[in-house]
Amino acid sequence: MSEFESFKNAVIKNWKKRRLPSFIKKRALDATFTYSYETRETYIVAWMQFGSKIYVVDITYSYERGWLELAISELPAPYSKLKNYDPLIVPPGKSIYKYEVRQDA
Repeated sequence: MSEFESFKNAVIKNWKKRRLPSFIKKRALDATFTYSYETRETYIVAWMQFGSKIYVVDITYSYERGWLELAISELPAPYSKLKNYDPLIVPPGKSIYKYEVRQDA
């Protein structure tokens, strides 16, 4: 779990510096980014490798509201079968790690 903790710390650091999307793009095998003008939230779904395994990383955040949610789940099938699909339409598998941070915006 220490690998998830160090990733969480890097996510928070990059979120606070407002460069989270570029950080995820560099590290992800595949990622989808969505912004909602209605809720003013950004949603990121990415497939990322930690050690020898690939996981689904879900991140929802809002700079205006000052909060971030991070969830890491198992892939529902082997990556070789999923790599041609958009990460946004593939439901995550078993939840492994969750973290939420809120700050006064």
